[in-house]
Amino acid sequence: NYACKLQRYGRGQLFTIDDSRLRFTVDGKLDTGMEYGLAFVLDGDTSSGKTARETYLFAGGSWGKVYLGD
Repeated sequence: NYACKLQRYGRGQLFTIDDSRLRFTVDGKLDTGMEYGLAFVLDGDTSSGKTARETYLFAGGSWGKVYLGD
């Protein structure tokens, strides 16, 4: 549910979205078959005290997958 408010500033208008997120993911695979990567999600809500919602690194292979982070 994304609430969109209309606010007037002088002659122009400003549209704001209260609940926005930006997600970055990077992953790869080595020649040996080991997988690796990282992910983080940033909140666009500047009024909250916590900007990063999710942050973690991972590594995996035939032995399973390990996650490090939040």
